[in-house]
Amino acid sequence: MRRACIGLLAVSLLSAAKAETLPVANPGFEVTPEIESPEVPAWPGISGAQGGRVDDVELSAHSPEQPPSNASAVAYLDKALDLIQQHAYHADRIDWPVERRIAHESIVGAETPEQTHDVIRNVLRSLGDNHSALVSSDTMDSLDGGDDDFEDLDLRASVVGRHGYLRVPGFMGTGAARSDAYASALHHGLSGLAQRGVCGWIIDLRDNTGGNMYPMIRGLSGLLGEGTLGYFVGRDGREPWNIGLSAPGDARPRDLPGGVDAPVAVLAGPNTASSGEATLLSFVGRANTRTFGEPSYGLSTANQPFRLADGSALAITTAVMADRRGRVYGERVTPDEIVVSPSHNAASNDEVAVEAAHWLDSQAACGGR
Repeated sequence: MRRACIGLLAVSLLSAAKAETLPVANPGFEVTPEIESPEVPAWPGISGAQGGRVDDVELSAHSPEQPPSNASAVAYLDKALDLIQQHAYHADRIDWPVERRIAHESIVGAETPEQTHDVIRNVLRSLGDNHSALVSSDTMDSLDGGDDDFEDLDLRASVVGRHGYLRVPGFMGTGAARSDAYASALHHGLSGLAQRGVCGWIIDLRDNTGGNMYPMIRGLSGLLGEGTLGYFVGRDGREPWNIGLSAPGDARPRDLPGGVDAPVAVLAGPNTASSGEATLLSFVGRANTRTFGEPSYGLSTANQPFRLADGSALAITTAVMADRRGRVYGERVTPDEIVVSPSHNAASNDEVAVEAAHWLDSQAACGGR
């Protein structure tokens, strides 16, 4: 099965949500569970994965001493545990016979699937990836909503000195229309600045808390170009991500004359998370590119969603991210140049943007040596 990140989706999460598992995902379908940062949203990356069953899956049966629980609750728990064990990137961190016994003992008397949720969350926490989560049915239903609630993006495109500055916000949509609108907004921002004769680019990901990575890289494809931009590294190998995997919506690259060869400075920081980190890594290894700012949030991993019987979903971390050169991450991404600034306005008091502009001025395209 092919991995993808709608922060990680090669197919629409909405169309796949009807199935028991969603085969392709997003550091596009992101979930940031119980992390102490209000800045990071619940959806940083999704990546599909293929995992084989292990021989001890059947150890999920009740011990003889356990009082009977509602059969539907037990079956629901067993299904969730099976999925986690089969697909989680860090499944080997868990002693599964012990974990299953404890989980079953913890749901004695449970009558509904919902009453097993806390136990499932405890198992997900035991993975230690800080990204896997149990997503409520209400949240899943909101993602399954239509495309007509799309709101204006909080992006900014402006000229800073001789350079084009584009702020790339997080994006949590999954439908084709919303994804296309987001990607088009980014591309139109780049195109408008290119017409003003800029010689280099500043791409600001400092407040990109994730969501669906593919509309992000699609909107920036005029700078990124085609070909492999990064990899998802799972238990069964690695798979590339690129612009062509960016369904739903129009997955064609957006042309920007001279953009692929232009110098690009990418800004990152502690709020750059999940799909934001995937977008950051898509630039790492690109020629004429340098990154500035602070280390990212540390969710450079890919989640795959698996729908459960009650409408909720397991967002399981199935892979870690690697850049196009093959360097594996999985935690924070450290910029080439560490620069700290409380301001993110690309003005004279934004030291990160100032340093990025100084580097761009030194590049041949901007008259430097």
